[in-house]
Amino acid sequence: MSHFTLVPKEISAIRKHVQERCTTFELLTACLWKCRTVALEFDPEEIVRLSIIANLRGKKHQNLHIPSGYYGNGFGFPAVTSQAGPGQPGTVLKWNFIVSNNTRVGFGEIDFSWGKALCAGPARIAVPICLPEFAMERFCQELKRVIGKP
Repeated sequence: MSHFTLVPKEISAIRKHVQERCTTFELLTACLWKCRTVALEFDPEEIVRLSIIANLRGKKHQNLHIPSGYYGNGFGFPAVTSQAGPGQPGTVLKWNFIVSNNTRVGFGEIDFSWGKALCAGPARIAVPICLPEFAMERFCQELKRVIGKP
């Protein structure tokens, strides 16, 4: 497994590649999914899948009917499939890229009896990724190409 840290300058460089307005999470997810797909050299007909782990707790506005006071986990796994190359999505799946956004988990609200955190949240975005060794170098090259690093 490798770990990448992206700073605001690099995120801005990635943003220059898109024309639509999107969140940083959407931007990074799309970029990483594309870099991963390039690195793994999928057949253009291969069906790939992107799954997003979504926290459902505290989402009253979405009419999820989670009882007030529920302290268990509540997660959903929305997913999208696509061919690795141009074309229409299919139904056979072998590859799944799973992502999650922990930046709004609420660590700043946690009080372990000594008061709330003075500072919480990343100044940088850490991206752990696990790929076969043969693909990791290609992934790094593709990510560097996108963010404009030599």
